[in-house]
Amino acid sequence: MCVPSWHPGASFTPMFRVALLTVLLLAVVPTTSQAYWELSSTDDPLIYAPKQRAEDNYTIKVCPPGGSTCDLVADFVEPTYEPGETPAGTFFEVWNNGTLVERSPEWQGRVRNTALPTLSGTVVVGGEVTQVGGTWSGGWANDRSDFVLMVCVTPQGNACIGLPAAAQCRPCLENPTKALVSAAGPVGIPPVLAGRYLLAVEYRSSIDFRGRGIPVVAAPAQWNTQAAFNLQPSGSRRVVSAPVGPITVAAPQGPVNVAAPTVTLREKALRAKGKLSLGRITCAAEACKVSLKVSGGGKKAAVTTFLAKRGATAITTPVRRGKLTVRVHVDGKLLANGKVTAR
Repeated sequence: MCVPSWHPGASFTPMFRVALLTVLLLAVVPTTSQAYWELSSTDDPLIYAPKQRAEDNYTIKVCPPGGSTCDLVADFVEPTYEPGETPAGTFFEVWNNGTLVERSPEWQGRVRNTALPTLSGTVVVGGEVTQVGGTWSGGWANDRSDFVLMVCVTPQGNACIGLPAAAQCRPCLENPTKALVSAAGPVGIPPVLAGRYLLAVEYRSSIDFRGRGIPVVAAPAQWNTQAAFNLQPSGSRRVVSAPVGPITVAAPQGPVNVAAPTVTLREKALRAKGKLSLGRITCAAEACKVSLKVSGGGKKAAVTTFLAKRGATAITTPVRRGKLTVRVHVDGKLLANGKVTAR
């Protein structure tokens, strides 16, 4: 089962709660002392230092930017500490009974989205699309993004469903109930979704949830066009891309029609560089195979073959005089049989 992660700041409508099963995964609390570096509801640092033994006595120090001496937090009350807006370059330390437990990743300032996610791929029935993450500033130095691609009836995000995984979408092109829901791209686009709109959702969160219960939203094993919900607008750590669509049906790839070659003969030949120019052939293909026979002028008939490249090519023959009969076959077909006067 693929499960798109839930993160603080994400919200879903009642329809979504009915359509998808909310599950709380409770991880085992580690037996050794550890600290946790998370994000608060205001997108600022949240330090979680739970007492795991009766003898634990946690303290927290704040290390200002520039390597200054770390200061003890006097008002820390176990298990959480929220300092509010904090300058970039700050570090935190958790101590237990005078022993350093762990030093945080660098804090980079309040979390902000600086560019929305986008989509890459072919937005047609049968195509594949992948979400391209946006850009962010602030947060912990090791924060992460999770992605979900949605398809909605309207570009405003109404009646949305998760898209099937591209690797599973071959059967879903015929039977839309056989594909697994994809928690991230690439995704496939079945025929039933023609006319709808794609929206990419990106969630920003701390990578550190050690020992804590992490709520996730578990989607059904098979995607379902009836399990629709309205997509919530962007928040500070949950952003939605601009809509892409509507999804179209790709034009059938039939045979490519190439114009037939044509041959034009002159009434009077032109002499240049020791040859007679008798006319020209216009070829629309990459190349045309030409067979030329020139007779008359008191000489033996001359037969030559050559490849004419795409475009116009001169038809030439060695110099002779008189009333000449010119026959031109192109790709095995006789396209010209006429008289050309050479003086």
